[in-house]
Amino acid sequence: MQVAPLAYVPYVTPELNLTCDVGLNTTATSDQDIEVVTSIRMTYNGLGIASVSERFQAAVIGHHINLDVSGYVPGHCINATGRQTGQNGQGTGQTAQLTGQTAAWLALRWRYPALAVAGDFSCEVAGYNHFGKTIVLHSRTAVSKTASAVSTADLYSRLDSLTREVEALRLNQCITTQSTPQAPKPGQH
Repeated sequence: MQVAPLAYVPYVTPELNLTCDVGLNTTATSDQDIEVVTSIRMTYNGLGIASVSERFQAAVIGHHINLDVSGYVPGHCINATGRQTGQNGQGTGQTAQLTGQTAAWLALRWRYPALAVAGDFSCEVAGYNHFGKTIVLHSRTAVSKTASAVSTADLYSRLDSLTREVEALRLNQCITTQSTPQAPKPGQH
């Protein structure tokens, strides 16, 4: 699982990205290699936050502010390998590291993440191997908010950015309203 940035300043950092992906491997080398990925699910502090599967598109689980989700699971043989992890992200030694091109993935993106986004995230990739055995790979990471204080310059910069966005929206609304033909009122031709 990749996180960028590892720590963020609440309401100031422009975006926070978490991605869970499964790499493409040309040959299955053990009975712990996933050949067909069926789903990817992410949890936040133990609760489901997003998922994608071979049958359903990527979706947010529950209500989360400023969160965009995207993902893909092909639903056919991909020969994916992963590194299964146990408690606290410690490897169990059952499989190899994720390698090669991305074959299936789930990505979360917060715009200006709030305080509540900090916490423990887990990724669960489910599928089966060439013997039909169900395999579930786990990966964990922690996202933290930075302890540094927000400077006045950060606040002014964010306020300026918001002011420009509002002005752009007003201008766009004005242009749209002016360019939309109005139907004549009754009695007018």
